[in-house]
Amino acid sequence: MDKFEQCFWEQKGYDELRKLCRQGSDFCKEVANILNERSKIEQNYADQLTKLSNKASKLGGKDLSGTLQATWEKLSKEIENEAEVHKTLGYQLHNEGYKQMKAFVEGQSKTRKTVEAAVEKSLKAFNDKVNESVRAKKNSYSKAKEVETLHEQLEEFRLGRGRPISERDVVKLEGKIKKAKEASSKTDKEYRDIYKKTERTRLEWEASMSKCCQTCQKLEEERIDHLKEIFCLYSNMLAAVTPQLHQIYENIQQESSKIQPVEDVILMADTKGTPREPAEQILYDCFEEDLENNMNFDRRKEILENKIRVMTAELEKEKNAKEGIKTLLETYTDNPEYTHQEGQQDVATQWKHATAVIDSLQASLFKLQCALANVCGHDKPTHQLMDYITTTRDKQGVVQSVLRIPLDRVAGHSHDPLYDPHDTHITDDEFDDEFAAETVLCQCRVLYEFIGEQSDQLTIRPGEIINVTEKMNDGWWRGEVHDMKGFFPESYVEQI
Repeated sequence: MDKFEQCFWEQKGYDELRKLCRQGSDFCKEVANILNERSKIEQNYADQLTKLSNKASKLGGKDLSGTLQATWEKLSKEIENEAEVHKTLGYQLHNEGYKQMKAFVEGQSKTRKTVEAAVEKSLKAFNDKVNESVRAKKNSYSKAKEVETLHEQLEEFRLGRGRPISERDVVKLEGKIKKAKEASSKTDKEYRDIYKKTERTRLEWEASMSKCCQTCQKLEEERIDHLKEIFCLYSNMLAAVTPQLHQIYENIQQESSKIQPVEDVILMADTKGTPREPAEQILYDCFEEDLENNMNFDRRKEILENKIRVMTAELEKEKNAKEGIKTLLETYTDNPEYTHQEGQQDVATQWKHATAVIDSLQASLFKLQCALANVCGHDKPTHQLMDYITTTRDKQGVVQSVLRIPLDRVAGHSHDPLYDPHDTHITDDEFDDEFAAETVLCQCRVLYEFIGEQSDQLTIRPGEIINVTEKMNDGWWRGEVHDMKGFFPESYVEQI
């Protein structure tokens, strides 16, 4: 991760980065103007050069730091000693200094505007999706609550409570419940879709922000390096004009060579920027998951089990999609001639986005499993992401869960795109050795049916006793039942 990515993030960091880049651009414009004025001053000799030296000294105190600041301060002092240079020097300064610097600044400005526009566009899209997700969540909660209310009315009648109603009214009420359930399922699906789209728009914003940081850091390094070249060129001009300026040339040359673009960029980031915080991934929160919401036990249990199955299926789809990205990345890595470097970077970015979506789905699934375990009175499951989940309530009491994975853990996942923390595949050679030495850690009883869809997954049914041989950190265990071995979800069993 580049230095600018670490120190200029979120809206505040982006604003500071834009300000910093514009200050650098303004500084270059001022340097170009000084070179132009310097060429004119050549004809006015010492008195005009003294005025320009004073202006350059003031410019040296504007938003500069590091080796660039030290060099510029030395250089501005030397201008006062250049009172006897002739007109040829003025001509060279105008064409080789002022014009080049002006063209360089204009080129950098065009490049920077492109990435800034992309960041602003993606940020607006993300904010719009967040607002849309909030509306969809409220709608989903409302429909789910409506279904529960209708069920309670029907139960009141069947228990003989409240005002008696006819069988015809019962049929109508049951019809309302059916329609309400359909509407609830539809709004819940819309909410899930919008929730996933919101996460992807956030990732798109992060990608554009990352590209912006990388581009701006590169531009800043080029800008400082170009200033270094201009200063060195300026010193060479002075050396070529007259031996009287030889001492000035040596001083400027010595100071210009001390400029370290990378060091100055790091200093800018350390003094102007702020450390990057972990990304906030908004998780899926459903009505049934919040145990403070009054709801029938059996319906809550049934709905939670159904949503766990749906979320598990969606997680498997995302993992399969990630496998496709991984295969494409491996192909590009083994055959670089198939695409250019930017293409490889795009695929690597897709891989990181897929990992983030899977993390979000796994955390959401873990919350659902915890809710189901709480409802059923079982021990809560564990997961490697559980310590990074934070749950709060808004002013209306609606639950909002956020996943904040530490940057060092995210960087560890993305450092090598071919490494997959969710991949439990082993080679054929490893298979025999690994299973031959398996030891039974404990036994567990199956609570819910799980149908294995992958070759390494174990199909289990309620009541079966499984010999557990390995406990993974991602919520999956491995075990044996009926002479069959494979992986199964930890949340579907209880240890005995």
